[in-house]
Amino acid sequence: MKKFAVVAALLLSSSLSMAAYDDTRVIKFAATSPKGTPPAIGMELFARKVQERSDGKIKVRTCPNGVLGGDVQVLSSLQGGVVEMMTWNAGLMLNHVTDFGTLDFPFLHTDTAKVDAMLDGEVGKMLTDQLPPLAIFALVIGSIYSGFATASESAALGVLSVLGLWRRAFTWQRLGQAFEATLRTTGMIIFITLSAFFLNFVLASIGLTTTLVNFVSELNLSPTPMLLAIILFYIVLGCFMDTLAMLITTAPLIVPIVVALGFNPLWFGVVLIVLREMGQITPPFGMNLFVVQSIRGRGNFMDVVYGALPFCLALLVLIALLIAFPQLAPWLPKTF
Repeated sequence: MKKFAVVAALLLSSSLSMAAYDDTRVIKFAATSPKGTPPAIGMELFARKVQERSDGKIKVRTCPNGVLGGDVQVLSSLQGGVVEMMTWNAGLMLNHVTDFGTLDFPFLHTDTAKVDAMLDGEVGKMLTDQLPPLAIFALVIGSIYSGFATASESAALGVLSVLGLWRRAFTWQRLGQAFEATLRTTGMIIFITLSAFFLNFVLASIGLTTTLVNFVSELNLSPTPMLLAIILFYIVLGCFMDTLAMLITTAPLIVPIVVALGFNPLWFGVVLIVLREMGQITPPFGMNLFVVQSIRGRGNFMDVVYGALPFCLALLVLIALLIAFPQLAPWLPKTF
């Protein structure tokens, strides 16, 4: 509980510092709790204490009873700067870390000392230890999608953030363990890639790839059915071949056929990349399936396969959207 109180104090101090720029600072404090409930009573007490200790320079306008919307709406308002503070239930954090359901435990106790002992003990440590990985994930992925950093640069940001958050727990022994885990994962990926190229050599030697391409090209279908046949061809081929080798061996033969059918080569390139990504997660030889299973280190391989199926379905939906709305392919690069 003390750790959460420190966070609240930091937020309050930031509000106090901003008050120096204005004679009176009004802070909107929103909640979904009805009046008379413990959270609403706490909000009113907090508002009175802030006004007293700031000599009236800071006023807290409480908005209980969900007058500004539900938790999700108020959280969006908080992110947009419409409100400065809010209280929420554990449900919002449950979307990210299910263990935060333990925050509801204090309502089962009448003694605040027991609550403090619980949240300052192993339960509280368990919760706070799970927040830094989420922050690192948001930093790495956010820096990539915002255009702030490349994939390699965001990886460096992730390493620096890890060293900053866990500097007290950093030891040479743990660094060695991290190197060992990295070598294991990298070696496994290289081994799978080499095995995939060996399989590709066998498939090319027996002429399977050329046979399939000739079969598709000799169907003599109209453009749309031919495109669907090509997509089906790549889905089947992606189940058995390494995706990079699949593109190298088939693209020089397939792309001229697609262009001759009247399709935009740039658009087909986007579709081809989506199909390549699907090949990474389609059984039985999807490389990412083996990577995930190796990192898990436990359980059945079929669990990973079943878990990847929704993502395969999502990629198929994306391909359907690209076929129905071809302008989606160049829209993103043209916009940004």
